[in-house]
Amino acid sequence: MRAPYLQVGGNEQFRMLSENNFLYDNSMPTPQNDPPLWPYTLEFISTQTCVLPPCPTQSFPGIWEIPMVDYLDFNSTYCNEVDNCAFPKDKNEAVDFLMTNFNRHYRSNRAPFPLHLRPRWFYEAHYTIEAMEEFLEKLENMDDVYLVTMTQAIKWMQMPTRLMDIKDFAPWKCDPPESSTPLCDRPTRCGYYNITIHPNSEEHPGERWFNTCADRCPLEFPFTGNPNGDERV
Repeated sequence: MRAPYLQVGGNEQFRMLSENNFLYDNSMPTPQNDPPLWPYTLEFISTQTCVLPPCPTQSFPGIWEIPMVDYLDFNSTYCNEVDNCAFPKDKNEAVDFLMTNFNRHYRSNRAPFPLHLRPRWFYEAHYTIEAMEEFLEKLENMDDVYLVTMTQAIKWMQMPTRLMDIKDFAPWKCDPPESSTPLCDRPTRCGYYNITIHPNSEEHPGERWFNTCADRCPLEFPFTGNPNGDERV
């Protein structure tokens, strides 16, 4: 879970997580980024620096903490979310920022590199979308880098698997979940072009795609203000 505004709730929050069978918390920033701090369990009392108290002061067996490892921007300022860092002046600077912070993890202790960012990073300028796409393409072309969820990262830490065997690592497989009741036999694929809704704009329109069990696609891309995708007048 992520605490609102990163305001951790101390022992009370973590007791709630334990009682309700949560797996992890991801609310505690840390400037320990060189080398980066690995996720850890709360089998023992946390020794992570408490940036936004109250932090847990007891052990909570079974709960993981995935620390929000700080980024370092071009002003040498620590920031715990991408959109809190100094805003890049262009696409190249945005890509460089992402790669520099990623490499701090990749070239040191290989602690998982988190991507913490909110939509506003994309609202400020169109080139941040292009920068993120290029960054992800770079990672995709690396044979020993995988994009996984936080739960999947924890599963690997619980069951470390060699790179040569990772394709058979069940928690990372992309097999569709088994379901006795299919949503529909023939889903309809809907595509919409020249979308100008954020984070796109009139100058940089984009595409939107989704599947539906309806007989036909909505005339317009469904969005706030037009949830049914009715034809606009």
